[in-house]
Amino acid sequence: MGTIFTLSDDIKNLAHAAFTDLINELGKRCRLVFPPKMAPCANCVIDPIGNKSSNRYVNGGPAPFPMGSICPACGGRGRIATENSRDIILLVNENPKQFDNSLKLNNANIYYPDGTIQTKGFIRDLPDVLKCTEMIKDLSIQPYIEYRYKRYGEPLSPGNIVQGAFFVCLWTRV
Repeated sequence: MGTIFTLSDDIKNLAHAAFTDLINELGKRCRLVFPPKMAPCANCVIDPIGNKSSNRYVNGGPAPFPMGSICPACGGRGRIATENSRDIILLVNENPKQFDNSLKLNNANIYYPDGTIQTKGFIRDLPDVLKCTEMIKDLSIQPYIEYRYKRYGEPLSPGNIVQGAFFVCLWTRV
């Protein structure tokens, strides 16, 4: 029990529901891009000694090539990189300087580079955010323009009414 006031479970549940609705209703669908996974080439025979392509075509492969030439599918490496990604919903703040109270106190010299955004998301997505190499913001406009970002520092779990349920992360444009 607090000295001045105590937050009831009803208030905490209401705050949790409000933050959840903010992310779900106003958030943007973003794609987390992970390091590529290497898969064996289905177009050529893999040399077991060198663990690379023997540059011999596999019958039924997708791209036939003549004997003695390099496999066109994998370029002679024997493995093909496949993109690994996952879509999540994030609440995106295009101008984090506007909401950073530390800038207003004692004329703090905090610098956000141009192209920096702040996102808020569910803590369940945090392990994937930590593993990703890039994030593509707002997939609804991706046919026209693609905004790619890299994490700028480590994500935080803000100490607000609802603790341990949401995270905040800064990203900078690639």
